[in-house]
Formats: sequence, C-alpha cells, structure tokens
Amino acid sequence: MINQYEIIRELGRGCHGKVKLGKNVETGQLFAIKVIYKNTRRRLGSKSLLSTQLTKIQREIAILKKCQHPHIVKLQEVIDDPKSKKIYMILEYMDGGEINFKDPDTNEPILELDTIKNIIRNVVLGLEYLHNHGIIHRDIKPANLLWSSDGTVKISDFGVSYCKRIKLDTGLSHSSSFTYSSSPGSSSSRPQSIGDYNELPGLAINNNRISVQSFNQSQEEFNNNSNSNEDDLELAKTAGSPAFFAPELCWSGEDSNFSKRPPITSAIDIWALGVTLYCFIYGTVPFTAETEFELFEIIPRDPIIFPEHIPIDHQLKDLLLKLLEKDVSKRILISDIKTHPWILSDLQDPEEWIQTNSEEQYPKVDYTDHEVENAITVKEKIRRQFRKFSGTFLRPFKK
Repeated sequence: MINQYEIIRELGRGCHGKVKLGKNVETGQLFAIKVIYKNTRRRLGSKSLLSTQLTKIQREIAILKKCQHPHIVKLQEVIDDPKSKKIYMILEYMDGGEINFKDPDTNEPILELDTIKNIIRNVVLGLEYLHNHGIIHRDIKPANLLWSSDGTVKISDFGVSYCKRIKLDTGLSHSSSFTYSSSPGSSSSRPQSIGDYNELPGLAINNNRISVQSFNQSQEEFNNNSNSNEDDLELAKTAGSPAFFAPELCWSGEDSNFSKRPPITSAIDIWALGVTLYCFIYGTVPFTAETEFELFEIIPRDPIIFPEHIPIDHQLKDLLLKLLEKDVSKRILISDIKTHPWILSDLQDPEEWIQTNSEEQYPKVDYTDHEVENAITVKEKIRRQFRKFSGTFLRPFKK
C-alpha cells in the first residue's frame, strides 16, 4: 500500500524506476503509479540550496496538478516517502498505452489517415492549452502520446518540460515551473523512459540546473519573442529525442554569438508535432543519420523528402511543410493549425468544432502558497499498514 493506493501489478520499468498499476481503495479508481528513486549524489551543496530546489519542485507540482484538459495526462498527486529513496507520482491511467504507428516487422505505417487526423487534432488542442499556460513540452513524439479506452489521445511525459511564470489576477506572480538540464560534464540530461509512462510531470531528480523566467505574454508573443541569453541557453540544452529536434535546437554549441542564434520558443513543439505527423504517415522520421552530430547538421540543412510510394494530398503536404518550416519565424502557429484545411476536413461542422474546443472554456491555472506547501504528500506508513492489518483481521468475523 502507498497511502490509499493498492499496487496491482507492474506496467513497466527502467533504470530510474518503475511504473505500477494501482487502485485507490477508497474509490476503486485505477492510476499509474510512477516510482522514482531520489538522487543519491549530493552535488547541490548546502541545505539551503536543497530547500530552494524543493520549493521550486513543489511549485511545479502544484501547477501541473491543476492543469486539467481532456488531452493532457493528469497528475493526481505526488507522494514522498521520507524514510526511503522513493517518490511516488500518481498519474491518470491510460489503458490504451502509447500509439503504435508502424509494423514491428516491416516498419511500414499501420495507421489509417482518419485515425492520424484524429490524433493530431487531439494533440493540437493539448499543446494549445500547454502553450497558453506558458508550458513548452519539449519532447512531443509518438511514444509520449497515450490512448484511453475511448480513443482519446493525451500528451504525457513532462519530465523535460519548460514552464514560464504565471501572472495571477491578484497582480502577484508565482513561478509555475523551471528548467532542468544536465550539470557540466554530464553525458545526458534525458530521463530514461519507462514503458508507456515516461518521465511524467514533475521530478527530473537527476538534474540540478534550474532557470526561471517571467511569463506575462500573449500566445503570439510567447511563440515569437526570443528569450534572454541565459534562458535561451537553458532551452538549447534540453534533452529530448534528437530525431524530433527543431533546427534551432541544432545550433552549434561552439558558437557563442547568441545574437545570430534562432530563438528557442514553443515553436519547437510545433516542429516535433510535424515530425510526429510524418512518422504516422511514413513510418519513419524525416531526417536520419548515423550519429547525432550528423543529424544536427542534416536537420537545419536538408529539405524534406516525401516518399512517392505513399502519396498524400496537397492539403496534408501543405500542413507538413508549415509544421516543418526551418525558419522559426515562419513556422505555423497553433491557432493556424487548428484552422488548417486538412485539420478541418471531414468534420461535419468545422465552426462548431473550433468553438467547442476554444481555449476560452478552460480557466487559467493559478495556485496559492498553501497549495505549493502541500504539493507533495507524505507517505503514511504506520496508519495505513495498521488499517490494512485490522481490516484483514476483522474480516473473518463479519457476517
């Protein structure tokens, strides 16, 4: 038992932890429980610095717990076991698993075009919500898109996400999240994925560099304005899946002239969405190479190839070209993706779909200091174990 959650079985595992299927014994609801092992390497320095990091983690958890959208995997709560090296993330259970888009034997694409279109619509709506709340996902790809039993697709894996500061109606602002990246000399800042549930909202435990930036912009400003050099460098360091990196992320680290560097914005998610759409259609990514170094040269340089053996109509090709626009200033915006002819085609009432899925129906997320302080629940060992034992002991005597 983990507080009120009973472990049923294991869903997956990786080098950083496990994901288990759990049930809330009080409600009967199923959840995915991500077991994360705390970092045992104490390289952060003083206790005060550790305390500061904890506060920022709590703020991130508080904001992500309140992010509610039909196309975002819900973070229910985070439970800390202070007497062990484990933290438990209680996540919405997506029983359909990740999207399989190609045959494992032939590598040929297996999704019907109508299915692909429905997936992309779902992801676009989820991304719009995230971007409007100052959250850049930074790792959009098929493996991070999960099915529910009713065919709904939701975005998962916020372990490398970047969040800006949310400005509240009170005039006060709270840091909603922060950026993680590897420390100097680290081989990689990419958390290891675990089955269908990868590094989801909240705790990139093995990273230790934090950057916070204010957020008080419109959607267009958020997409188009360049960050400060420091924040731009942080976003450039994001680890994700190299084959899904936007051209602006492939900038050479040896060139320190940031005035010439393309801005790193939420447009990197748009590019990754384009690569994901390409994968669904052709069963492969648009750019491949033998090494990451070669890949980072190819992505900004080489044109997109559309394999002739899988013909696509002009509307779909147009959308792919706009999603995979190498010039970040010309790349299509979320608002324009929603109204693109290919996205709206086959809908009985496109205008109604746009109105029904308007971002205005979702309230802006804010949070209180109390919610920040209580973002992480402490594991209740003794009381829960006693309750479980007493229930087992008394059950034979009940009629």
